[in-house]
Amino acid sequence: MVDDQPVFHDLVVPPIEQRGHTVYKAFTVAEAREKMAKFYPDVVLMDRVLPDGDGAELVTELKEIYPDSEYLVITGEPTFDSAFSTGRHGVAAYLLKKPIDQNQILLAIEKGITARSMADEAVALQAKSGDRMTYHFASGELDYPSPKMRRVTGHLRSAAADLEPVLITGEAGSGRQILAWWIHLHSARAEGNVFEFDCLASDNGDSRAKLLGSLGTGKQDQTGKRRQRGLLSVAGHGTLFLRNVELLAVELQVRLRIFIQTGVLADSGHRRPLESRPRIIASADRGISKLVRNGMFDAELYEMLCAHRVVAPALRERREDIPRLVKEMLELLCSDLGIDEPPTISGRTLSGLEDYGFPGNLLELRLALERALIVSQGPTLEPADLGIAPAAGGWKLDEKFDPREGLSVFLQRIERGVIEEALNKAGSRSAAAELLGIDRHQLRRRMLAIGLD
Repeated sequence: MVDDQPVFHDLVVPPIEQRGHTVYKAFTVAEAREKMAKFYPDVVLMDRVLPDGDGAELVTELKEIYPDSEYLVITGEPTFDSAFSTGRHGVAAYLLKKPIDQNQILLAIEKGITARSMADEAVALQAKSGDRMTYHFASGELDYPSPKMRRVTGHLRSAAADLEPVLITGEAGSGRQILAWWIHLHSARAEGNVFEFDCLASDNGDSRAKLLGSLGTGKQDQTGKRRQRGLLSVAGHGTLFLRNVELLAVELQVRLRIFIQTGVLADSGHRRPLESRPRIIASADRGISKLVRNGMFDAELYEMLCAHRVVAPALRERREDIPRLVKEMLELLCSDLGIDEPPTISGRTLSGLEDYGFPGNLLELRLALERALIVSQGPTLEPADLGIAPAAGGWKLDEKFDPREGLSVFLQRIERGVIEEALNKAGSRSAAAELLGIDRHQLRRRMLAIGLD
């Protein structure tokens, strides 16, 4: 709230605070600049006339530095350019003309907060990489028959009962993302958004800014970019899911630890603790404990993340669940692909799937079923449709897993095969995307990710 009249603050601030909002007061342009840098509020209520400058000009300046905030300008000048509120000056702002009553101000503030919330939800959609299948499994009850999953479900319920950090470990493709979403959707944060951040490229400046926000205090930060809020700030009322946290850059490990401890994003003299903090859920390879022992991952951060520890079982450790998983995945894939009636799966095929070791876990099973729906010529899925065949020592996949290459490369090879099958059958990228149940832009991104172009 920027106004040089204390009586105005006394009139307006109490009812705003009664609605659960925190208000920071400034009486001059200089004080407004200082408090914006420190607090970065959701909504700014600015008087047009201030003792050391023009409030409207200050809003134009602040909007360049803090584009995520919403701005309300108060003026007593009937001839003041009403186009200011329409964006002709490069600023989108509500314009409130005096005399104004308390209810008018409160309504404008609520509109500003609603606009801020909608913008945060848009960021959530961009940050979220979960798909419909992830949501399907996460929103239901994971009451699968295997002993491993029964134990995991107990751990998940315990984690969902509070908002302490969670570390989910397991092999690639084992469903760590599903478990993270399950915790969120069954917790007190279920009405909020899930924001996902992949730590794989966290030593990149853009990724650092995406997580922490840009922290420059002038018009632009040192990279020449506008100041923006990071996911740790935007996700305040939801859940932040940190994928591959064992790969988080060392500097960010320290900052994340400080944030979990204090709620402060930067040095305490520069930023205040956030009033609403995201629930932190992280996933990692099982090797993260070795990194901690070798001093390659922050031990204190690891202990904090382990407030709840969940281990996602490998698919070979829960073979009893495969028939139900196959049924559910086929129904969802057929819905995405526009197939009215899911095909049946022969007993021999199901036996082969239960016998196969699935080094790529749930993700490999999904890709195998997706491929089968593309290449199958009949109403029943046979082993050849899924690329499996009996061999000495058990069923094997056409694509041989080499432990030296790692699971991620192995799964990329399988996905590459699925996409190539779709391209060969459909004849064009647009048709292949339709066959895969995705749009052509998603197909393009998937092809680039696996080096297929």
